[in-house]
Amino acid sequence: MMFSKIVVFLSLSLLSSSVIIAQNENSGPRGSLPSETTISNKNTSPDSTNRTLFRDYFSRCSARYGIKCPQKDLSIPAVVELAINGEAMGPFYFPFRGKLLSPYGPRHRRMHAGLDIKLQKGDTVKSAFNGVVRLSKRFHGYGLMVVVSHPNGLETLYGHLSKILVEDGQVVVSGEPVGLGGRTGRATTNHLHFETRVFGQHFNPLKFIDLDTYSITKEKLLVYNREGKFQILAEGEPFEEPLLAEEDMPMIDSMAVADSSVAPRDTVVKPKVKHIVKAKYHRVKKGDTLYSIARKNKIPLDDLYKMNKLKPGAVLSIGKRLRLN
Repeated sequence: MMFSKIVVFLSLSLLSSSVIIAQNENSGPRGSLPSETTISNKNTSPDSTNRTLFRDYFSRCSARYGIKCPQKDLSIPAVVELAINGEAMGPFYFPFRGKLLSPYGPRHRRMHAGLDIKLQKGDTVKSAFNGVVRLSKRFHGYGLMVVVSHPNGLETLYGHLSKILVEDGQVVVSGEPVGLGGRTGRATTNHLHFETRVFGQHFNPLKFIDLDTYSITKEKLLVYNREGKFQILAEGEPFEEPLLAEEDMPMIDSMAVADSSVAPRDTVVKPKVKHIVKAKYHRVKKGDTLYSIARKNKIPLDDLYKMNKLKPGAVLSIGKRLRLN
């Protein structure tokens, strides 16, 4: 069914300092993209520049561009600061509290752009924050997928769903169901593929989310822009050059698999070229776990197992040296 052009307004705060998301939706069937999203705040704050910036960015989005939106001639500052907590964003909900099957990072010579979380078909997947649904459709290897745009400019993506429960342009609050878990698209088992993005650039959700407590660990994100290439860091995280080394790797977004030990079928194994690399080690301290060590050093958990000939559930002894590369 075709709908006339409408504007949807919703206050994302029940208190006096309300934030309003206005969604301007073109006529089109369910599954088409809204043509413009504007974010405005009644309070005067330094965030006004961000609101204008992301309004301009989201206004460029359409079904033709999919997850990323055009950025040509978009004036993006060298540093953009995003507040994670706050009334406008609502209380944080982790989309589904399941086991981490595969972390963010390089995988089988490709870049895995999110977290794979184990679930069963039909399990409820919830929106992480308040926001507006920008995409709700079947999309390449993601299968049935939902992308939610949030008031601070962050976007969250939920892939491999068995059913979508929202529509493009729909306003959602944090914790509201957006879909049911499944294995649509290119997936080897039922799981949720969860991504966080800014300006279409994916980054590790664990920069600001603690999977042990399913809570927010940082108040702000900093987006560094270098000639259209972005590095997203948590507040206090050291800045490193070169930017976006992972962007040189092929993407695995459309080839997401739940088990990082299973390579995509079309993976071609090429002869390895030997380089002299100085070995890097970590000495186990009290409270360390294999998961925390892998996350801190930004390496896939299964790689840490293989490099040290360990099995899942292995007990670590304090003082033991673990190889990291």
